[in-house]
Amino acid sequence: MIQYINVIDKLVAKLKAERSDLNGKISRLSEFLDSLEFNRSIKISPFHIELLRMQLNVMSAYSRILALRLEDLGER
Repeated sequence: MIQYINVIDKLVAKLKAERSDLNGKISRLSEFLDSLEFNRSIKISPFHIELLRMQLNVMSAYSRILALRLEDLGER
């Protein structure tokens, strides 16, 4: 039983670290996309901006999945 708890603890720590790292990337990408509205000197094609928005949506969905996995393991 102790070995099982140790594995779960390691998994929870890994998921928390991964989610924290991912949320930092989500925040930075979101801030960058918001800045594009005000900074017209950055030359990125509309298609590339749309790809970045799609990437942000997928990253956000992944973060929610990590949160659900942590919740399932008894973490908040």
